[in-house]
Amino acid sequence: MVIIGLAGPACAEPRSDGIVQSTVPIAHQVQTILRLLDLIPDLAHSVPPLRAQAVCLALGLYHEARGQSANERIAVAQVVFNRMTESGDSICGTLWAHSGRYFQWVKRPVSQILPHEGAVWASLQHLALALIAHRPADITHGATYFYNPKLCAPAWADTGTVTARFENVFLRLDPKSPHSHDTRGASASHGRK
Repeated sequence: MVIIGLAGPACAEPRSDGIVQSTVPIAHQVQTILRLLDLIPDLAHSVPPLRAQAVCLALGLYHEARGQSANERIAVAQVVFNRMTESGDSICGTLWAHSGRYFQWVKRPVSQILPHEGAVWASLQHLALALIAHRPADITHGATYFYNPKLCAPAWADTGTVTARFENVFLRLDPKSPHSHDTRGASASHGRK
């Protein structure tokens, strides 16, 4: 599997990524993760709804951008926020939407979703809390997808409008585009975010 930094999208056809999909329902996985992470010092004093959303965003940043720059991490978070705006869902609901269609890491067994790099995990928790509390101006200009052009050139990206470029390319897709509902490459591990 090709990886961006320490984690991120690989550009491959569906199910060629070597990920073993968990047979545990995704809602149960989220609850298990939240229970396991319930004693995070910075989050332990937060109200439960904030705690859950911060854990989900920190997990998303951990799996999608932990090896990236601060701006790239913020941009990835803003893609999640922009998708939330479109769907009306929560951070957790957005990341786990459609059984992991857009973010393949959520399909992994809980043991593979839990962070294993303590220092990175701690910094991403702080970032998640800060971004939820005070969302900065959207440096992606409304992007709802991203991919790394060094790893792939997905066909669905041709239907989008590029809104920002860092290491990854951030873009919006026209909801009426024939590729906007395409499940090929429709996940973090396959290039589409």
